[in-house]
Amino acid sequence: MFDNVFAATALDGLELWERAYGIDTDLSLSANHRRENLIAKMRSAGTTTVAMLKSVAESYANGNVTVTEYYADYKFTITFVSTRGIPAQMDKLKAAVEKIKPAHLAVEYVYTYVTHGEIKGKPYTHAQLASYTHDYIRNNLEV
Repeated sequence: MFDNVFAATALDGLELWERAYGIDTDLSLSANHRRENLIAKMRSAGTTTVAMLKSVAESYANGNVTVTEYYADYKFTITFVSTRGIPAQMDKLKAAVEKIKPAHLAVEYVYTYVTHGEIKGKPYTHAQLASYTHDYIRNNLEV
């Protein structure tokens, strides 16, 4: 019961939190993804700042991001630093960023992947890696 008091740990009370913030309840999403949506909505209130964009992006990325502004180009980038590959709810993140960013600014997303150089010299043999797809290795393999 106590966990439902906080958005970050709510489970049975998640629907109440969603209703309070005007989010449609989607029971097809996992509780973690629903909490990500809720926390992003909570963090996106107020004036748009780099800190706000970073906070919202991190709520979806489950890791660290950097936000870099390019004033002369009227754009900013969101770089996923500690998340490999494309985050699971990228479409929700993009929608949240579009709602809060100034209309005149473009946004670019930069993903990080496992590189050949990171795998080289690690205790993996070619035979061990052969059981994985290239996509899995680029996005998930621990190096």
